[in-house]
Amino acid sequence: MNRETGAETVPAGLAARRRRPGLTAALRPAMAVGAAAGLLYAAGDVSTKAAINGTSPVLVFALLIPACHGLAFICLQLAFQRGTALATAGLSTLLTNLLPILAGLTVFAEQMPGGLPGVLRGLGFAGTVLGAALLSHPGTGQQASPGEP
Repeated sequence: MNRETGAETVPAGLAARRRRPGLTAALRPAMAVGAAAGLLYAAGDVSTKAAINGTSPVLVFALLIPACHGLAFICLQLAFQRGTALATAGLSTLLTNLLPILAGLTVFAEQMPGGLPGVLRGLGFAGTVLGAALLSHPGTGQQASPGEP
């Protein structure tokens, strides 16, 4: 496989993150449930875009909206109970924002604006990814789980 395509970058990064010694076993389930929340929120956002645009069958997308957002809310609350808010919210926020933007560009064939607005939008997107990645990184002073003294 070609390493420069970026297709392997995300799975390789997630696999390396799973093996990181500083990532405690107590925090991994919280991050996984946080990721599920982000995926579900993103699916709800993409379903909203599809339903509003009239993508057939509209009823299916209209039913997916409350189902995805309701399940995402439950997953996010479970993630907060299992780990630190910063670690779980960072990954959840990353997926919640990243996937609908990518879906807009790929699935719905939206175009980035040219000139300064396009540059600013790209920088905002990069800032979202960077901020969420920094939030999801467990710091050295953080506790492994909220129940520890």
